[in-house]
Amino acid sequence: MIKKSSGSRGPAITLWIIAGLYLSMVVASLLYFVGNYSKSNPDYSISYRQVLLLPMAWTCLLVVEGILLWKFRNTANRPQAWIHVACMFGCFILTFLFTLAANFYLARFHGGGDAVNKFQLIYKINQYSFWAFFIVGHIFFISLIVQRFTKTKKINTDEPSSGILDEFAD
Repeated sequence: MIKKSSGSRGPAITLWIIAGLYLSMVVASLLYFVGNYSKSNPDYSISYRQVLLLPMAWTCLLVVEGILLWKFRNTANRPQAWIHVACMFGCFILTFLFTLAANFYLARFHGGGDAVNKFQLIYKINQYSFWAFFIVGHIFFISLIVQRFTKTKKINTDEPSSGILDEFAD
């Protein structure tokens, strides 16, 4: 008979899937960029180490958070864990997809003229939404850690109360 654990592994596994999706999207977009840009500009060279260092660091952060959620699965507040995971999804996947779609749209339909200002606006929206999702998600993650290590006193209801008026009860 298979014994089912009382905790939920869903948030941890979902966070690991987000990490894998994020890293694969970054690598795919990098390969697309290098493949297309190097054809038009043969003198341009890109340092893969510099470009991949930050996404690898973010991916490692998500994996470590997934490990912590896995360890806290029995004592974690599940809605808070899922809010953290949803914010990380918005932070890493939705902002990336929004920026990618907006850049492709601008490059395809609004290539000249005021495109530089529009690209800067997209970059600012990306950064603000990234950090908003990141901060909100980690507020919930930190509250999970604090709840995990906070000792709660259990009130024993089996013992009779020793209230002030107990001497007058008889």
